[in-house]
Amino acid sequence: MSYADKPKKAESPIKWFFIGAFALSLGGTVLAATIGAAIVQIPIIGLVGLLFLPFPTLFVYTFVTFFFFAVWRAIWPNSARPGIGVAIGVAAALAIGFVVPTVLNRDFNRQLAQFEPSGEWKPVKLTPVDTMALVTVADKDAKLVCDSFCLALLLSGKAKAVQVLNAENFDAVQSRQMQGKAYQLIADSDTCLASMPDTFSARLRNPSDEVFNKRRQRDFLVGDFLDDKFESAILSCMRTTEVAGPPRADMTFAQFEDEDVLTGGHYYKPKPTLARRFTVWDNRNGAATVMDASDIYGAYYIRPLWIWPYAGNAGSGGYFAPSLARGHLERNGPDYLHGYWEWIAGEKRLADEALARLPNNQ
Repeated sequence: MSYADKPKKAESPIKWFFIGAFALSLGGTVLAATIGAAIVQIPIIGLVGLLFLPFPTLFVYTFVTFFFFAVWRAIWPNSARPGIGVAIGVAAALAIGFVVPTVLNRDFNRQLAQFEPSGEWKPVKLTPVDTMALVTVADKDAKLVCDSFCLALLLSGKAKAVQVLNAENFDAVQSRQMQGKAYQLIADSDTCLASMPDTFSARLRNPSDEVFNKRRQRDFLVGDFLDDKFESAILSCMRTTEVAGPPRADMTFAQFEDEDVLTGGHYYKPKPTLARRFTVWDNRNGAATVMDASDIYGAYYIRPLWIWPYAGNAGSGGYFAPSLARGHLERNGPDYLHGYWEWIAGEKRLADEALARLPNNQ
């Protein structure tokens, strides 16, 4: 046996390695494109389609590995160590698997850096003020109604008047380019409040027990108790005026929420997107920022490179549409703030103070 024959015999296991890898990955990809795509969106049965997920990715890495092995073999055709070529091919495939997503994520990371991270957040301590402003940002459909938090501020005496406002963006909030309504209790509010309907007593058979009182407070905290009947009646105890000109308030609570992003739209956003932002300014102290928290969502390319083979949904069905897989960024502000009640310290005490002025019918 001549020396020239040794590389060929040494390459025999390498040849079968590539043949097996190509056959397995290509066969699995075909199954993913046919059976997997057809059933992946079907509940329970679709779990079988997930078994074919790795094969398109395996095919790509196998192809890249073979390509670099072939290049190495063309340069050193008489090498007695073909395993070196395989190692080079595997290393090159993995390197590409990390480099490609890294390059594609450059814009994503640059845009993410533009968002200031949420700093240390502490619940806002409320002190009595003349006017409090509650601002909804970038939501033209927001109703300018006095909700449970607004009513609690008035009933507890934390604010003599509450402005419920809309603003186009946060810059408009700071420049006071807003529109809305102002709510105040009427002079003889105690008599009026005593005649309000009690929307809690009908909910439980025994409204005098401790469970009822806890339920009553909880419902008030989330605003459930302001049903249509109560909300309509409570207006008779308030004086409502349109806010004319740039509104002025001692404290301003501003909130922004992108419903499209929050309900799953962030899975398709190729760049970091502001999903929520909550900001409180104390205008008695030069518009000092008391609290500023935000949630940032987005989708980035995962590393190493991974091929996601499926598309579609349960309604229209699945189909084969290979694409680079993405991970989902959710950089949330503290405590997942979801409304004014969660922004403040002593929210239960505030609810108790407000409820004490409403009828209980016990």
